[in-house]
Amino acid sequence: MSHYSSTRIVLLAMLLCVRAMLFGSIASGQVDRQKYLGAQSLAEVEVQSLKSPQNEAYSNPSAPGMFLAEAEDPLSFYVRTQDGEWQIPAQVNRDDPWVRLLILSPVRPTIVDVAIEINQHSFRAAREQWIDQLLAEAKTAFLVREGEANPEVVETTESSDAIRPTKKNEEIPMVAAQSRMTRTLFKRLVNYLAADPSIVDHEASREELRWLLAEWTGGPALLTLSPALAWRRADAAPLWRAIDRDGDYTLSREEIEQTAATFKQADINRDDIVDLDELQRLGNDRAKHEQTQGHPLVVVLEENTDWKALKKHLNTAYELPVEAVNQLSLPADLVVRISFGNEAKVALLAVNDAADQSWRLHSSTEQVITVARQETYVELSAAQGKDVDPENTRGDMQQTQVAIGAVVDGFPLFRLLDQDNNRQLTSRERRSASGILTNLDRNHNGQVDRSEIPTAIRLAVTHGPKVHEHLAQAISAQRKHRNQVDSPVPDWFIGMDRNHDGDLSKREFQGSPEQFAQYDRDEDGLISRKEAQ
Repeated sequence: MSHYSSTRIVLLAMLLCVRAMLFGSIASGQVDRQKYLGAQSLAEVEVQSLKSPQNEAYSNPSAPGMFLAEAEDPLSFYVRTQDGEWQIPAQVNRDDPWVRLLILSPVRPTIVDVAIEINQHSFRAAREQWIDQLLAEAKTAFLVREGEANPEVVETTESSDAIRPTKKNEEIPMVAAQSRMTRTLFKRLVNYLAADPSIVDHEASREELRWLLAEWTGGPALLTLSPALAWRRADAAPLWRAIDRDGDYTLSREEIEQTAATFKQADINRDDIVDLDELQRLGNDRAKHEQTQGHPLVVVLEENTDWKALKKHLNTAYELPVEAVNQLSLPADLVVRISFGNEAKVALLAVNDAADQSWRLHSSTEQVITVARQETYVELSAAQGKDVDPENTRGDMQQTQVAIGAVVDGFPLFRLLDQDNNRQLTSRERRSASGILTNLDRNHNGQVDRSEIPTAIRLAVTHGPKVHEHLAQAISAQRKHRNQVDSPVPDWFIGMDRNHDGDLSKREFQGSPEQFAQYDRDEDGLISRKEAQ
């Protein structure tokens, strides 16, 4: 038997042992993740409001933001079984908010425990309560249809109002369409009960009901983004390709020294602004970097996990040793809490710092928490729609869903420079390029190769099947920057700032060289807004 074959056998055996340990420990109460919910968070950020995808993010794979082909059915972006069906758990603990994720990040896999809540309750409770409400009213309607004189009327929540038709001119976003869908679903449930009226009272039939409702409506309570989308932007490197003149996947000392000249060459319209289109035109004829992987970036670890497929993914993602599988054991590397509804927030609850090369809290902005390990950093975020209905008074199926996804966001050089996230580089932003490239040179050999480039992983959860749209949006780098427009400036400064980049170059300044030098107190060749005050 070859060494490779024996290694595969050992790896599979370890996976099976870990599977038993993982779920056995949780079931027996040995793993008390609830303790984190009462602990003080390490960082908290806001849950973002979902926005409509920008056309450029869908059409330009070199732009910041994930490239997505438009699809008539957004659910096509989410994982199903090989038979095209939704994967439904056999049993559901409606009080359990926890989801365990395995991120196949560089070097070794990472375990993330995420507690997901909707209006301060487990996200699973929202779906189970919705099913309870539908079944209760369907059972009542079935009894009436069968002609029972005094059918048992089961009290339901306010969400039963959603089953009744809305008024013709009632202007409630998405309610009319949802009500029509709910009425159709309602009739199908009544017909389903006609085949076996006792099914509503049998817990053993609950899994079948969950499966039917998922197929009839729009998927299960938990959706996972398709692996194909995870790597769609992994090759996006417009700035790297522009600087890497010889296309050898390495930035030599000479190429780094010529960065300023490269930017000048890219600035076709000579407005002292270099945007993505200009960089792409410059780098089109140079080598493209092929980093696309064939394995999922994130896997949900649960009773339905395909452990045979996971073993294959681990073989693909890592050059074995089998020690990588040890990362499936407890405790988690990261513990996160995501709350949707009225008190929406993302909280980093714990970071396991016991292991070598462990994750650490890097930074947090208003809407993103960043954790880092060596040259890999994960940006945690969440989003929900503006019309969120945490009590689900409309009976909306999407209000009972959450979606999880992760993407590799390409070579993040452009994002590191683009401090204000406007998809263009000003003179001041470009000046930081040499310093950033120098810092990336970990072995201090005067050049930067692909192994030294940071890997940016965006991990997100959305309320409703919208994580593909959320991750398609461009975001700035993980660092928090000073707001450059927080103070008023003279009118003459605004009038001279032709490219509106917040600085005056010598070409833009209409005074004498002596006057320019008087304002340029730090002698960096630019007059900043602060210097003009």
